Amino acid sequence: MNKIASIFIWSSLIFFLGLTAWGSLTSLEADNISQKDKVLHFIAYFVIALPLTVITLDKKKFGLSILIGFSFGLMMEICQYFTPSRSLDPLDLVANLAGSIVGAYFIKFLFNKIRAYIY
Repeated sequence: MNKIASIFIWSSLIFFLGLTAWGSLTSLEADNISQKDKVLHFIAYFVIALPLTVITLDKKKFGLSILIGFSFGLMMEICQYFTPSRSLDPLDLVANLAGSIVGAYFIKFLFNKIRAYIY
């Protein structure tokens, strides 16, 4: 399976689980999670950015991984707007973008350190 298909499958799975998981929580659990919501968004998009950046580093399209991460977050927020038990939160988009940027730069930093060590 090629890299693009693999990313699409994983992204679709994350998308589906993200939309369905919230509806299964009780209101008490949802209140506890919403307090940590931005941190969870940051961590999730940090992790999503890692494989995207690995794929785009070889092609010298570093910014593409950040753009894909942000676009995915935007798509999720738009879908949440149309989901009855969810809502669109602009601060979630900020957390998503921040996680994507930090994740991408983390991988770039790590790859540069590895290359410097090898060469």
